[in-house]
Amino acid sequence: MCRWLVQGAGLWRVWALLPLLSLLLVSSAHADEPGTLPTLIRQPIQLQSRFDLVALPQHESLGLLGGALLFDIDAQWAAGPALIGAASGRRGGFFALGAQVEHRWQLDPDWRFNAGLYVGGGGGGAAPVGSGLLVQPSLQLWRRWGAWQTGVSRSQLWFPDGAIRSQPWGLMLSWDGEFKHVATEAVGRVLSIEAPASEFGFGFDQTQLILSQYTTRVRPLIPSTHIQLVGMRFERPIEAGYPDVSFSLEAAAATHGGADGYMELLAALSVHPSASAWGLPPLHGGLRGALGLGGGGGLATGGGILAKAALQVSWDLAPNAQVGLETGVVQAPGLAAQTFQARTTQLYVGWRFDDLGGRSAALVRGIEWEPSWQHTVRALRRQGPVLPLDTVGLKIHRWLDEHLYLTGQWHSAFAGQAGAYGLGLLGLGWAERWLTPQLSGSMALLAGAAGGGGVLTEGGAVSQLMTQLGWRMGVDDRLQLGAGYLRGRSAQFASPVFELSWSHSFGVGERQP
Repeated sequence: MCRWLVQGAGLWRVWALLPLLSLLLVSSAHADEPGTLPTLIRQPIQLQSRFDLVALPQHESLGLLGGALLFDIDAQWAAGPALIGAASGRRGGFFALGAQVEHRWQLDPDWRFNAGLYVGGGGGGAAPVGSGLLVQPSLQLWRRWGAWQTGVSRSQLWFPDGAIRSQPWGLMLSWDGEFKHVATEAVGRVLSIEAPASEFGFGFDQTQLILSQYTTRVRPLIPSTHIQLVGMRFERPIEAGYPDVSFSLEAAAATHGGADGYMELLAALSVHPSASAWGLPPLHGGLRGALGLGGGGGLATGGGILAKAALQVSWDLAPNAQVGLETGVVQAPGLAAQTFQARTTQLYVGWRFDDLGGRSAALVRGIEWEPSWQHTVRALRRQGPVLPLDTVGLKIHRWLDEHLYLTGQWHSAFAGQAGAYGLGLLGLGWAERWLTPQLSGSMALLAGAAGGGGVLTEGGAVSQLMTQLGWRMGVDDRLQLGAGYLRGRSAQFASPVFELSWSHSFGVGERQP
């Protein structure tokens, strides 16, 4: 553990400042007097998953597990972000990020027919994806069972400049829910809550920054047994009456240890009761079990399934802040001698945001979703010349006050012959929302992990400075142009970056001490 901290001192100093600065800003933010709660907007959403068995060249099969978060535009149209990852076969580490749009025809109260289109970028697991552009139109038949739906699909999965073109049948599952928020105009006000049990956003009440080390027992292609990762976790109690049992989603990517390009996405359950019976109510201890997808960076994860188990202990620093430590094991299930397995050590810092906790007032904070296209001018390759590359990405901003925001984002290559390249970033930004009635400006300093696609990122740790100018397109929307600089651990991986993005904002209630 000490060796890990010494090796990554430069990067971890940057990361250590982020949670501390954010905590100070959140706790000291100014708020107006309570007012009347504006109309709670209940945006219908669907959480969809689909499993496709894709045919690859040389009679190889690849099982792809996809997830999409779709927002209803009207009764017939829905759209939203979608992510696909390898779940069977031998291409563990294959991921693609993109957007999905659907048109729906209601046949009767229980049956529905959909036409959908997914467009994104990605790759990994040495799959022949070329530059990474993925196009997948589909036809779907759904049967409703209350809030749940099951379905089958027939699609055309195609990498236009790769060697994969397949027409898989898919099995689908969907859950109907609501994304609850208020108008952007309410941001910064403390509002009386008419229904104290109301939840805003997606109901995740805690966001955690996680710093991990894997000590691998099997390392067929990487130069070190110690791999460091950075990521984010979103956690919520499974029910209001059981605060000690939580569900979480997390994503992490390698920054040190020669496994650049490694990425994992996990869903977990944890039991973490308080030690109040021993007179230590701020202390919690328990277990966490996780299952998900991961691979890349030379780690042999087989089909891509990962399982993790860990012991955890955490301490409540303040009503809204927590620090914790975990230790356990992670493994890619399989019988092969070279299957990835490792011991894990993880440090995390968490903030409670959206959980209202039965309180009668909530501070409304701004949230922004920002799909983007980025052009990296120079990307050094392990073999071959320096080439540009293009990524499609999704940014999520959480405003801490009128000017400062916390941002998390992921970008995946779709052009530039770097199909498996991915970039994950976390950071802080400063914005002047309206320089003029139509024009806004911002600047963000970010750090994170990048790799894959043959791009030489020297372990994975990167930093980025990005500036943006935005043009107001409505009350909640902005079209933005950006320019910045992306750099790895040395000048070998360093390049100007240009960006085009669209930002949509709304307000959510924040837990108050």
